[in-house]
Amino acid sequence: MTDVTLKLSKPYVVYNPEKADKIVLPAEKGPLTVISGRAPTSLMLRRGVIRLLDKDNQPLKHYFIKNGVADVAEDICAVSAEVVDAYTDMSKELAAEKRDAAKTQEDKDYYQMIFDEISLEAGGSFTPSVRR
Repeated sequence: MTDVTLKLSKPYVVYNPEKADKIVLPAEKGPLTVISGRAPTSLMLRRGVIRLLDKDNQPLKHYFIKNGVADVAEDICAVSAEVVDAYTDMSKELAAEKRDAAKTQEDKDYYQMIFDEISLEAGGSFTPSVRR
């Protein structure tokens, strides 16, 4: 299987391109998996996690994003997001701090999503918070 390249950016920052066998995007209508040879498409993204996976569906890397767009063509998945946080740069404690300091509900929800995702990945049992 040929790799798919993720080109990720946010305002004023462009990340180094990364290759993976599969890229799972948090599309507005549910997760979308990008594989080599996929038909070209453009789509809106919601807050969530971009997952880069190997051929055995094992995670290579994760990015948390807040809203964005994706264009997929010729084995390139170009994503532009409002906010991008690398999984390795986050912790439950940091996500909780940022959530508590956030000024908008949208930002509070974003950091709560990160907190919940890290809790789930760590194997801890949790009940996702519902914030209204």
